[in-house]
Amino acid sequence: MGTVTEAVTAGTVLGDRFEIVGTLARGALGEVFDARDKRTGTPVAVKVVHAALVPDETARRRLISATEDAERVGVPHILGVLGSGWDESHDATWFAMEKLEGESLRARLHNRPRPSPSAVLPILEAIAAPLAEAHAKGLVHGDVKPENVFYERDRGRGGERVVLLDFAIGRAVRESDRASAYLAPEQSYDSLWITPAADVWALGAMAYELFTGSPPFEGADAEQLLENVRRTPHVPLLRVVPFAVPAVASVIDRALAKDPGLRPPTARAFIDELRKAVAPPPPPEPERRPFAGGGAGGGRIVSLAGPGREPSVVRPRTSSSWVWWVVGVVGLAAFCIVGPFVLLIGLGMFAAATAPQPQPYDPYGPTSLPPPIDPNIGPVAPDDPNAPSTPPSPGDIQLTPLGPPSGDPGQPGTGGTDLPPVLDGTLPPEALNAERREVPITLAQPELGPRDALVTIVVFSDFQCPFCGRVEPTLARVRETYGDDVRFIWRNNPLPFHSRAMPAAEAAMEARTQGGDEKFWRMHDVLFANQSALETRDLEQYARGLGLDAARFRRALDSGAHRAEIRADMDLAQQLDANGTPTFFVNGVVLTGAQPYERFQEAVDRELVVARALVARGTPRDQVYDSLMMLARARGLVGAGAGTGSSGSTDEVIRRRRLAPLGDPL
Repeated sequence: MGTVTEAVTAGTVLGDRFEIVGTLARGALGEVFDARDKRTGTPVAVKVVHAALVPDETARRRLISATEDAERVGVPHILGVLGSGWDESHDATWFAMEKLEGESLRARLHNRPRPSPSAVLPILEAIAAPLAEAHAKGLVHGDVKPENVFYERDRGRGGERVVLLDFAIGRAVRESDRASAYLAPEQSYDSLWITPAADVWALGAMAYELFTGSPPFEGADAEQLLENVRRTPHVPLLRVVPFAVPAVASVIDRALAKDPGLRPPTARAFIDELRKAVAPPPPPEPERRPFAGGGAGGGRIVSLAGPGREPSVVRPRTSSSWVWWVVGVVGLAAFCIVGPFVLLIGLGMFAAATAPQPQPYDPYGPTSLPPPIDPNIGPVAPDDPNAPSTPPSPGDIQLTPLGPPSGDPGQPGTGGTDLPPVLDGTLPPEALNAERREVPITLAQPELGPRDALVTIVVFSDFQCPFCGRVEPTLARVRETYGDDVRFIWRNNPLPFHSRAMPAAEAAMEARTQGGDEKFWRMHDVLFANQSALETRDLEQYARGLGLDAARFRRALDSGAHRAEIRADMDLAQQLDANGTPTFFVNGVVLTGAQPYERFQEAVDRELVVARALVARGTPRDQVYDSLMMLARARGLVGAGAGTGSSGSTDEVIRRRRLAPLGDPL
């Protein structure tokens, strides 16, 4: 029997009505053709199901019966079927649908940035709404997945609407022949009787992918994927995305329960639970106060007594005028005695408020800089009247002429050699004076972000370190804020007192070996989400969940295949004095500890000012990092690990000077 492409070609007429024009797409269920309805002349789409999925007459009848359900569904936003049948001459089981213009959710996820957490609920609501109507009629879709969620362009209103494709058709074929993270476990046992809970599983799987960027189950092949869907628990959402709302994560995790009875029963129930999870708590009830009034009491005040007591009647009392005279005299005397003390305290507080305050550490500010450098005469003495009083604000960079350096041509770092051409001309003072450590970057390190990013953050971290785990949500926020302007380079630095840090680092590097940087960062997220479960059996479970080759993964851990490269990272960390974790180098400027987002924001913003000035002068974006390192070497400001100069030179004194990092280790 030939393939679908050989059997059905342009010019083929199916059902004496639909003429094939060309091919539109291929999928797991079959092949979609561009066609024309000969009765109406309108364009349509015809799907021809793979012959392996309908191998006999029983399977064909089941599929055609499902298409009839799709014709009768009558739910807005669910694409109906115009006709179906089996063409014996081409051995083709087919069904025709309205042709839509737009893109699928899968294409949208591929072509656009991942939606923010706040945008996930509206996406799910648009998908769940037609499912909820179908469930209310006792119908089940059975094949909800990103490929079957279609964003159709609304030509009349200029917007778009969500349409579900292949309604009831996916469940009519043998599910055991199709492995998918979006098919519920019960669908893989050739069960013809499935409930709306199967659609809830698919909604949960899509919600999981929208939050994490990957489906909840993967496998090296279809067989392993099917086994993972049936028996392997998924990694809880909150462990992969620690900043997710716990109540939302709980609803999504329940939707992925293996037992259909543990899931929300319908799409409506699923969405209602999600809405409740994100809704703000109800305001507290107002405090109930006793009511006081006159009325029939004739000027009396009725007070509400406690439980079990009768209300008491309180008559208003009158006060003699001499009492007010006494109160006034006592108050005046108290003011005369206490007033001077209050005045003195106020003056003291005013003086303290207007006194100069100690400034926080600023790696580019006057408290942390070496003496200002004149490019022709070297360091300027602090009391030099020509020295600048304060450095320019990074928001208002003033470019300083950078003339040819002077000094003994035989002494490295003293200006005897010309600066590289990219550094000729003018540069911001921040670029000239900031101490930068030279951290080499090669293709051997995992990276996240474009290689032409203006700011490179090298991370020395430990998968078992609690502070490294604590800073991960902050780094995710940095990535979301700065986008393509920032890239992260990973360096392993497992500390010796963390017994499982080295095996975890090996697991991450093996994930990269098998699946590139994408698998490394997936494993990175899982390891930080499960810092208390890093035993070998745990690591192997995570590898299977990510679809890695389990046997190859186990051999790599047993043989220590990645220990040499990990130890090389550890040696580099020692040379750079990055002895604690986490330690970051922001374009070479050190930042240590699980610092708050504001400290990273400050460091990145300053480096963006420097980097953009370099780019404005003609430096290619992908050479900014190297140019800053070259500049630092030429000015003698490179920190530890970058080489040495003459022990007696001024540049060597500057090089040896230890500046406090942006923050103290936590």
